[in-house]
Amino acid sequence: MRTKGPATAVCAVALTVVLGGCSSSSTSSADSSVPASATTPAPPSTTSSVPAPPVTSSSVNPSSSSSTTTALPPLSPYEKLPQVIGLRAYAREYAKAVNKGTMNYPPLRATLGPRLDTPANRKWMAGTDLKKKLHYPGPLPFTPTAVTGNKVFACVWGEGFATDRKTGVAPEARKIYPEEFLMVKNSAGKYVLDMYDEAQGVDCAKHKVVGRGW
Repeated sequence: MRTKGPATAVCAVALTVVLGGCSSSSTSSADSSVPASATTPAPPSTTSSVPAPPVTSSSVNPSSSSSTTTALPPLSPYEKLPQVIGLRAYAREYAKAVNKGTMNYPPLRATLGPRLDTPANRKWMAGTDLKKKLHYPGPLPFTPTAVTGNKVFACVWGEGFATDRKTGVAPEARKIYPEEFLMVKNSAGKYVLDMYDEAQGVDCAKHKVVGRGW
């Protein structure tokens, strides 16, 4: 997933990701197909410093098996907010779309706002994930660090989560990116992802990002 748009735009993480598994070349700002939007301020320091709850591992945690019902701990204090619920839906369906080899995947498109849901921007959003034929072992990992109105600030596991389909090994080193996601409500009143770009003022060294399997 592509993680960074033009310097003057809040644009479409997956991210590179990546809103996982994207190449460093995807952070280029030369993509002219991404629409510009107004620059937004960094999240207030009083909220962006809220740490995620402690976790036992930064690696991919497998989902509970069919024989157990053990509930996994929440990934952040913001998981019940509708903006984050909408972003989690995007992260899940983005990963599935990459695994299916198409950004024209209806469940993914249902999580996108009108600005992202165009052929050009869906292609842009994928970065090099489709070209490299990567496989996501779970939803695109991210940890929300603050929610301000319809904006979600998060640290995204943009590279090194998705794996090579043949070897099962991630072809890229793990990289975490600070991202700002603009969420809007669709006709059903649910939050969907309309734009995103690199976030300013988010220190991802202070936040642990955990990947979870399907």
